[in-house]
Amino acid sequence: MEAEVVAAASSLTHLVDGGGTMSSGGTESIFLAVHTAREWGRAQGVDHPAIVTARTAHPAFAKACHYLGVEQRRVDVGADLRADPAAFADAVDDRAVLLVASAPCYRSA
Repeated sequence: MEAEVVAAASSLTHLVDGGGTMSSGGTESIFLAVHTAREWGRAQGVDHPAIVTARTAHPAFAKACHYLGVEQRRVDVGADLRADPAAFADAVDDRAVLLVASAPCYRSA
């Protein structure tokens, strides 16, 4: 079943040689996403990878960054709790391996 779901997702996103896996929940899924981004960054020569999240991102991102040795750059949100696109852009550099966006926000600022 996992292979079929991964193949369907790869097809939907037009991945030629898509690969992937399934996970059982939020924290595990987030941990795997940060791990994958870190490993992709390392393969690109990024020694000290970073991710960019809104301050309202799920706390599992901070947990994953702590355990995986990845810097988390938290970007402020506006009064409407939406991430500031300009602040996101300012936080991105050659070390950024993952940009995190979610809706709705996990918690208020």
